[in-house]
Amino acid sequence: MRWEFGTEDDRGVALVGYALVVLFVAVVGTVSLTAVGGKTSDSFESVGSTVAGDGSTVTSEVKAEEETQAEEDAKAEEEVKTEPTPKEKWDKAIQDHKQAIKDAKAQKAANIAAAKKTYQSALNENKSLPKAQKKKANKAAKKEFNAAKKAANQTYKASVSTANKAKADAKAEYQATK
Repeated sequence: MRWEFGTEDDRGVALVGYALVVLFVAVVGTVSLTAVGGKTSDSFESVGSTVAGDGSTVTSEVKAEEETQAEEDAKAEEEVKTEPTPKEKWDKAIQDHKQAIKDAKAQKAANIAAAKKTYQSALNENKSLPKAQKKKANKAAKKEFNAAKKAANQTYKASVSTANKAKADAKAEYQATK
């Protein structure tokens, strides 16, 4: 068999070649679209479920914002409604005063206890010193201990004074409303 160009057989072969190229392009295109289409479909399903609100983040965020706004509104209403009466303010001032005095006493006791512990520790350390040095070191430790006690007492007095002033101010305010 001999091939000659420009004959009818040549046109048939070219037609078959074009048909095969078109078929190949169609197959490649279909495979590509199927692969990309599957990924795109998954993406759209994910976005769709988020927008639909099936326990999604977007819905949760919206609900959280609505709840926060509702809580803020409730607090604002409560603040307006719950303005304490002068008597309630006075009672609260008395409670605050008692608590402040109690806290001041506890702080004073803690400060003195810490100073005493430091003093006792210094005395124990000084035991091994020669008699003259020991006496001098113990005297210095006692001086530090007394200074710490004085500072604790001054802090206590300042706290009590502040508490008493706050109580007096509250009393004056309460009596002015009578």
